[in-house]
Amino acid sequence: MVLSLAIAPVAVAVVTWVGVRELLAKEEREQTIPLASDMKAQVVAGESEAAQRPGSQFQAHAAKAASLTSDRSGAPLKTRVG
Repeated sequence: MVLSLAIAPVAVAVVTWVGVRELLAKEEREQTIPLASDMKAQVVAGESEAAQRPGSQFQAHAAKAASLTSDRSGAPLKTRVG
């Protein structure tokens, strides 16, 4: 009983930590959606140099999302989803 009371707060903290990181990663991934549209429009219009700016922003958001889910705390979610 005492051990359960000691483990419960740790379990809640871990679940909260993973959940918050997943929400942050989701926000980062969502930031890439309009950037992808901008890049596509600029490439189709033949403005490949102009597409580099949203491309750089896209890459930064994608890297941030990856970093939020690539450590050990995100591993349980990756095995569940992937």
